[in-house]
Amino acid sequence: MKSCKEYIISLQKWLDKPLQIARQELQKAQTKKNYFYDHMMRRKKFCMVNKVLILLSNESNKFLTQWMGPFDILGTLSDNDYYFNVKGMEKTLNGNLLKEYIMRNADSVKAMLGDGCGSVTGLAVMRRTRQVAIKSYHKLLAGAARRQ
Repeated sequence: MKSCKEYIISLQKWLDKPLQIARQELQKAQTKKNYFYDHMMRRKKFCMVNKVLILLSNESNKFLTQWMGPFDILGTLSDNDYYFNVKGMEKTLNGNLLKEYIMRNADSVKAMLGDGCGSVTGLAVMRRTRQVAIKSYHKLLAGAARRQ
């Protein structure tokens, strides 16, 4: 009959081999995961002078995200980690949650809207037309629902 001390020593020796195998398999899995993550990730580089938009959760619903900003980059921690001042708090974010903010000038806005809509009244007309289109679409859906 083995003493308690001998039993614990033999149990440790018996468990040592499976523990080593588990550590090796864990190392293989981590290496494989890191390879695929690094292979698929697009590294984004931002300068300190760049303004960026940050993908943040909505204040009313934490499951909805939206691009907020622009924010100034305060500094970098690593190749892909940056920190900002967001709503009075310093936040560290990964580059995957960022996109560069491109300032539009008046000429590009006019080109987007077309020649006839470059004024404030042109914008109001576009908004009104969009509202009318949305209302008619909802009426069409309501009519289809009543027919069913």
